[in-house]
Amino acid sequence: MNVVGRVTEDSILLYNEAPKGTEYHEAWHRVSQLLISEKSRRKIYDRYNRKNKSALKDSQLDEIFAEQFREFMLNESGKYDFDTKNWFRRILDFIKLWARTGQYAIAKIYSNINRGKYAGITPNQSNIDRFRSIYGGEGPNFEISGYEFKTITKYKQFDDIVKSLTYAFFNVAFAEGKYINYSDLNESKPTFERLKLIVQA
Repeated sequence: MNVVGRVTEDSILLYNEAPKGTEYHEAWHRVSQLLISEKSRRKIYDRYNRKNKSALKDSQLDEIFAEQFREFMLNESGKYDFDTKNWFRRILDFIKLWARTGQYAIAKIYSNINRGKYAGITPNQSNIDRFRSIYGGEGPNFEISGYEFKTITKYKQFDDIVKSLTYAFFNVAFAEGKYINYSDLNESKPTFERLKLIVQA
């Protein structure tokens, strides 16, 4: 997953060229990591693992839920009227949302995010302490295909680095009059192995 946003203790940071819906992905992380109780988190995570007979880590589960929320907001949220004053419509929409998500707790969070219930709420100290212990106060590190980069925080930054390194490598090789044999990019050539990993990533 290519993430071009980051949640911190007191904000959501978004890259200005972030793909559509990144703000929803990060909004889920902000709410799930800092604004709901540990009991609510455990209920959501444990229910998912039980239902799917999986043993995913909390961080993996939260990525799944963040993507589900992003897709919901982009593709389905317009079908629900979260702010209606018509109580019958509000209850009906909530039941539909509950059926769609498969979890009452998640449906409630979706509804509350959309109704602005979390706006302006300050995280409690236990959530902040937990967040710091997991992420060091800065949110998840940038990750691509399972490789975590601690000092690269934006996809475009990563992309520019790969392009620059690749260009520099071939430019130097051609300047020295060397012919690049692509079959040399294998494990027996440690010099090329790191370039291969970067290009593959």
